[in-house]
Amino acid sequence: MSDITKREELIEDPIIRIALPEKYWVIILALLEKTIKYNLKPEWEKLKKKGIDVEALDEVQVTTLIGPVIARGIIIKELVAMGVMKQEADDRLGVDKLVEMAQKYRDKHGL
Repeated sequence: MSDITKREELIEDPIIRIALPEKYWVIILALLEKTIKYNLKPEWEKLKKKGIDVEALDEVQVTTLIGPVIARGIIIKELVAMGVMKQEADDRLGVDKLVEMAQKYRDKHGL
């Protein structure tokens, strides 16, 4: 089973493949990074201060807060595979690392 097939099993929504030159994927990645840092991270912090756990959020809220991080992970993995980014980026922020971290969270919290 290919990595793409494994990821598709993790994502319930249909996959849409979009071919763009690498420089545009790098731009998208930079925009996602900015969104995560300046918009989503502060929202997570607000939830934590209120004592709200991710399990208490509805699907739309989870998708809004986690979706950009997952998208970033997928883009990083693909850019590494194409030689645009270094392997260290995938090891640190790629989608496989995110899946690993999510599993550790589930194991820790008995989910």
